[in-house]
Amino acid sequence: MHIPAVQADDSLLYSPRHAFESGQVRGVSKAEITAVKLGADPSQVVNSRRGMYTAGGRKYTRTATTRRGVAGARMLARDVDRLLGRSTTGTYMNVTFSREKAARYSELLRKGRTFTRSDGSTGSYRFAKSRRPTVEQILAGSKDRTEVIRLLTNFGYVL
Repeated sequence: MHIPAVQADDSLLYSPRHAFESGQVRGVSKAEITAVKLGADPSQVVNSRRGMYTAGGRKYTRTATTRRGVAGARMLARDVDRLLGRSTTGTYMNVTFSREKAARYSELLRKGRTFTRSDGSTGSYRFAKSRRPTVEQILAGSKDRTEVIRLLTNFGYVL
């Protein structure tokens, strides 16, 4: 049934966060529900399972790790700070890299995979060097709530 927007009230709005927290979304872990309750974006949490892999007994994801993605840009900024010898214990928010800044750290950005576009030209994706841990891994390895929120933010789960 369609209702004109003028006649609709707020009870008809759909909130993914509310659906997630109220248990209407199935197939998610307790750690993922906890992350959403702490402020993580539900789409980042659910989609991170797509590229999941295990290395050294820890779970990581490849989803959103290009430098143009939120997580990849934040991870790249942290990698640059580590490369320059700066502290990496802060929170990275809304980081973007210009071509000039990226060129300065080209050695750090050199890791990439060549692909062929549909028009026949070639290019490469640039990925952050750090691995992006899954929500479960962040929650399992963190000491307190503050550290969990900082890590969820730095790895692009909190937007």
